[in-house]
Amino acid sequence: AKKIFYMPLWLIHYLVSQFTVTDKRIFARLRNYFPTYLSTWNEFRNQLNRMFGIPLVYKVQSAHIELTNVCNLKCKHCTPQNLKGSRRGMMDFSLFKKIIDQLTDLKVAVLSWNGESFLHPKFFEMCRYAKDRGIYVIIYTNGTCLTPENIEKVFASGVAEIDVSVDGINDVYENNRGFDYHILKNNLLNLLEVRKRLGYPITILLTATNLPKDESCREQLVAEWGDKVDYIHFAHLMGEKIKLRNKTCKTIFRHAAISWDGKVCPCVIDM
Repeated sequence: AKKIFYMPLWLIHYLVSQFTVTDKRIFARLRNYFPTYLSTWNEFRNQLNRMFGIPLVYKVQSAHIELTNVCNLKCKHCTPQNLKGSRRGMMDFSLFKKIIDQLTDLKVAVLSWNGESFLHPKFFEMCRYAKDRGIYVIIYTNGTCLTPENIEKVFASGVAEIDVSVDGINDVYENNRGFDYHILKNNLLNLLEVRKRLGYPITILLTATNLPKDESCREQLVAEWGDKVDYIHFAHLMGEKIKLRNKTCKTIFRHAAISWDGKVCPCVIDM
C-alpha cells in the first residue's frame, strides 16, 4: 500500500506562527486550539471562507460560554457591569451540557465573558464536564475568589489555562477595581505555589487593560510578575481601536459567544 506522508502537526503550527511575530503565545495557541489534523484543516477552511468573502463558518471550534454575568467587583472600565438595567443570571447546568454536547467540533471553551465565573455554584463541575470531553478549558477571572480551597478545585477540575485580570499594582489596581491588591497578590502567589507543588501543566497569565498612560505602571507590573507568570498581556479596552480595522476578523470565523441565558453572539465585544 502506498504510504501517505504527513507533515508533523507541530511543524505546521510553528510555520504558521512565524507570520504573527507580535504575540509570543501564537505557537502554543495553535497547538491547543487545533490539536488534530482535522481541527487544523477545519480552521483552514474557516479562514478560506473569510479570505474569499464567504459569510459562513465551516466549523465552530471555540467559544466563550458565559456561566454568569454576575460579578463581585465593579471596575471603572467594565462596561457590562456598569450597564444599568441589565438582566443578571446564572447558566443552568443542563443548558451548559447541551451546548458542550451539541458543539461536537469544539476544541476550546472560554468559560467566562461578562461576569466572574467562580460565583457560579456549579463552576467546577462545568469545568470538569468540558475537560472530560477533550476540550481545552480557559478561565478569565478577577482573581478575588482564588481562595486556597478554590485553587485546589481549579487543578482538580482540569482547567488548562487561567487568565487573571490585574490592572497595575498597589494603588493603581485598587483605584480601578476597589479591591485590596495585597489579597489578590497573595491569591496569585498561592496559585503559583500549588502549580509548582503539583507539577500540573496549567498556564497562568495576567491581562492588564485599564492602565494609565504612564509607562511606569506597565514597568511596575512586569517587575512584579514578569518572572513568575507565563505571560502578561497588555490589552486595549473593549471597543477601543488604535486604528480602524481594514481586514475581516479571523476569530469570528471560528468562534462564538454564548450568554448565560443561551443567546448567541458572533463576537465577544457584543454586549
